[in-house]
Amino acid sequence: MQRGQQNHLVGLENKDGIWCNGEQMVQGIATDYFQNVFSSEGVALVDKVLDCVDRRVTARMNKLLIRPVSYKEVKEGFSEMLRKAELRKSIHGIRICRGSPPVSHFFADDMMVFCKASRKELEHVSDILRDYLSASDQMINLQKSAMFFCKNTGPILKSKLSTLMAIPVQADLGRYMGLPAKNGKSKTELFNYIRDKVLMTLAGWKEKLINQAGKEVLLLSVALALPTYAMACFRLPEGLCHQIEAAMARFWWGSKSCNDRKIYWMKWSRLCKEKFKGGLGFRNLTDYNLALLAKQGWRLMVSPKCLMARVMKSKYFKGCDFMEARLGSNPSWVWRSIWEGRKVLEAGMSCAFVG
Repeated sequence: MQRGQQNHLVGLENKDGIWCNGEQMVQGIATDYFQNVFSSEGVALVDKVLDCVDRRVTARMNKLLIRPVSYKEVKEGFSEMLRKAELRKSIHGIRICRGSPPVSHFFADDMMVFCKASRKELEHVSDILRDYLSASDQMINLQKSAMFFCKNTGPILKSKLSTLMAIPVQADLGRYMGLPAKNGKSKTELFNYIRDKVLMTLAGWKEKLINQAGKEVLLLSVALALPTYAMACFRLPEGLCHQIEAAMARFWWGSKSCNDRKIYWMKWSRLCKEKFKGGLGFRNLTDYNLALLAKQGWRLMVSPKCLMARVMKSKYFKGCDFMEARLGSNPSWVWRSIWEGRKVLEAGMSCAFVG
């Protein structure tokens, strides 16, 4: 059996046509050759050539590309990290029923993350939070953070997971974005904080000398705006709305306290009429509440791909349209509120059809 021989160079011819056999001479000839091949005499007229090429990246686009990363982009990146973890089945979001889209997190001013009560999923969430904190240069306030478990989670597992995350366990989520996260039996007691906030605001104004024009501006721009966010999500009890209206009426007619009774020269319902009808443009809170809830129902119709519409449709009107949906048995307070606001949509759409 004969071993294969390796190919090797015996000699090379230099640029003068002389044959060279030495190893150093061959190496020098090869080096000079490739050095001449991959070298140039210098670049010229580059701008003239590039001017003939159409621009694809504008100056505005280039400015956006080289600018520093903003906090909003890092925030969107955190949401995308949670979505990808959910697609990989690393974490599992909460579902309100079978077939509903999972919800893995809420992220506004405060962060709320949903996952299964398991060590594995919490470790994935912890890794995502660590990467987000490194990118955003922020820190989590563990003293203001809390963990909330469903009723099926045992106390031993709660204690282990709380120790893992170094976050205390709470029985109630309290409020999120100014709204109660858990509904109770008494809706009036649940939203008494709105009435108290309006009363405190009005009490601070009563100590000042304000003419009627100033009172009108304060009531329209501040006092009536305080319950707006809550009324856009829930149907407030009518008794609570009447209490807030009574407090605003006392402030308008000059009462210093609840016991200080002034003469009401015009009832509140007439003050709520438009100015060209003899009123002042104040709002009837019950009607205003229904109008805001009707706006949410309209959003379900015109934006069926948004998360709220997909969640509501999977639970309450899976096989029909929102205008044909029924209240159902044991509905949530949010759905009951939006469903009652549908009456305003029905009245407005019927008027549009008749016109």
